[in-house]
Amino acid sequence: MSGGKGGTQTSSVEIPEYIERAAQRNLNRAEQIAQMGYVPYYGPDVAALTPMQEAAMQNVAGAAGAFGLATPTGAGITGMPTATEYAGGIRGYSSAPMFEQAQAELGRQRPAQKSYLDSFFIDPFTGAYGANAPALVDYTQMGTMADERAAQRANELAMAQAANDSPTGIPVNDRVNYAAADDASGGVSTDRQGNVSTRMYYGENEKGDIISVGYGANQVDPALAKAAGYTRREDNPFNYTIGEHFSAMGKDVGNIATQVATDIGKISPVANILGLLSKDEPEPKPKPKPKPKRDDSNDSPISMPKPKKPSGVKAAQKAGKGYVGGFGF
Repeated sequence: MSGGKGGTQTSSVEIPEYIERAAQRNLNRAEQIAQMGYVPYYGPDVAALTPMQEAAMQNVAGAAGAFGLATPTGAGITGMPTATEYAGGIRGYSSAPMFEQAQAELGRQRPAQKSYLDSFFIDPFTGAYGANAPALVDYTQMGTMADERAAQRANELAMAQAANDSPTGIPVNDRVNYAAADDASGGVSTDRQGNVSTRMYYGENEKGDIISVGYGANQVDPALAKAAGYTRREDNPFNYTIGEHFSAMGKDVGNIATQVATDIGKISPVANILGLLSKDEPEPKPKPKPKPKRDDSNDSPISMPKPKKPSGVKAAQKAGKGYVGGFGF
């Protein structure tokens, strides 16, 4: 509801959990009864005349006959058919035979309409569900406001933990151990009635997140966990021993070192340049020096011109090096 000039205030009403559960059970019972169909009453609807009443009527008829008046005899004195005797000697009349006669007449006069009416209920003889009888819904499996509050507490617990670390500090990618707080208490919790109970099981979703499933603090309702896609598992994979802790840390460090060396080799400019030079310009083979010719007249060697000194680039290439920006390396 809105307030004064300062702002707005919001109020909400929370339904107690026991009322929500009772409403769910009532809905289940209502659906079950709705498929039962009409149940006729086969007991007595109207009481029959007592023997004393019938005797009094017979006496009146006899006195009238003595004066020559026409009087009924037998069952015609009461004007009713023979009464049915029920338990305890109770005599009376039931409308059930007339109801069955009316149903049979409806089936004879309008068979399709009677069959359609019967399809919404169970067969009164076999108990089979009619063609149009809806499937029963178990409303107790649906979440309540209490379940939503439990899920909110689980989310708040998850936010309080490190997003990517387990309780032991071992990196676990994007998985989150929502069951850490419950593990700290040994899995002991209290149910709705105040009875002490233990964790039912651990739940794991497709990301690998772990929750504690139960009805106590830091636990998620089983129906809610199932609806959220958590499958049952008996152990918590985040609970590492000391040996597993150091083993996982060593493996992570080794993987990091190998990956760093590989990445440096891929991005190093020196390595890239050397790779290009060795690939595009193969190392030239040195030419053999010419042998000096001798002069037979005076046996003195003929002077040969000195070879030109190769440039810095070629000298570097001969030495198996590259040449960038005027500097050999």
